[in-house]
Amino acid sequence: MPFRTDTSHGRSWVSRHFTPAVVVVVGAVLALGVAASEYSDHQRAQRNTRLMYRGLLDGLGAVAELQYEIQEARQGSLDAVAFVARYRLA
Repeated sequence: MPFRTDTSHGRSWVSRHFTPAVVVVVGAVLALGVAASEYSDHQRAQRNTRLMYRGLLDGLGAVAELQYEIQEARQGSLDAVAFVARYRLA
């Protein structure tokens, strides 16, 4: 076996492998992971908001249609009462 010289210069395994550059790279990778997760969460929330808004608009359309039908029924009832009253008085 060839003779290996000790290149650690008395440093521990942690201080040899966790240099400032490695710490920065690991931190950057973690930050990118968090940013990707936040972006995904934001996109999901936006999609849910659009679905809720669409449902709200559909519900408002249904309410408007119901109000129109009620008004038409009311007008028809008033016309019928006026018709009967007109011929009773005549």
